[in-house]
Amino acid sequence: MCGRYVNILTSDEIRKVFGIEHVPEFQAKFNQSPGSKSPIIQLDENGERKCTLMVWGLIPFWSKDGKVKFTNNARSETIRKTASYREPFKSRRCLIPVNGFYEWQKTATGKQPYYITLQSGGVMAFAGIFDRWKSPAGEIVESFAIATCDPNVMMARVHDRMPMILDETQWDEWLSLTTSLDRAESMLVPYDADLMRMQKVSTRVGNSRNEGPDLIQPIND
Repeated sequence: MCGRYVNILTSDEIRKVFGIEHVPEFQAKFNQSPGSKSPIIQLDENGERKCTLMVWGLIPFWSKDGKVKFTNNARSETIRKTASYREPFKSRRCLIPVNGFYEWQKTATGKQPYYITLQSGGVMAFAGIFDRWKSPAGEIVESFAIATCDPNVMMARVHDRMPMILDETQWDEWLSLTTSLDRAESMLVPYDADLMRMQKVSTRVGNSRNEGPDLIQPIND
């Protein structure tokens, strides 16, 4: 699963990397947690990329009360079948731009967090899905979930799941509504471990109220 990630990208960086003209103002975070708003990339009505702020924690359009229950991540194995995910997977796929993410390893003394990034230090783009929920009062809430898959050999050392990371060459195909569902599903495979790196970090990241660059600083054994 993915329960925390880092997005300290600037608006200019998102514009440059994703080729988007307008990026709404957002709060950069070293400890992005479910329930908070974060920028995602989707296609507009003209098939062009656009950036939107959405809530992390997908609320299905058919929800009666708008409550979120275990919808931060969407398992790749069941993304076409699960009621909450199958419609968004068909027509509402997105990218989530991040710098890196955290994962926890169970140890004899507790859970040890790790910070995972690309070897290049470049921007990661998670594969995601989104939905729009309308409350009885007419309020519209847009929300998203991160697609997850089996771990690569590096991630398997600490956890049995990882977020689905897409290479830049896959971005357009994932977003496009002309991409077949079989093809989109086939893209949900672990990212190359040789292109990633992982470091131990402070257990302070476990508290979603903690923020700051110290959260991603490596610690020694």
